[in-house]
Amino acid sequence: AELAQGTTEIARNAGEASTGMNDIARSVGQVSQFAHGTKNGAVNVNAESEGMAQLASDLHGIVSRFKVN
Repeated sequence: AELAQGTTEIARNAGEASTGMNDIARSVGQVSQFAHGTKNGAVNVNAESEGMAQLASDLHGIVSRFKVN
């Protein structure tokens, strides 16, 4: 009876450990997705900032053609 109870306890603990590991794996997957999304956002911001820099340069060139008397 004690052996059966010990075996049952071990099985229950193993099941809880398995559930915990699944939760951790799911959390790691979510962090990975968030990191990927953040990376994509940074790439987009970088591309947009390069575009803004080009527009600023173009605008500077256009404005510099005007002379103030």
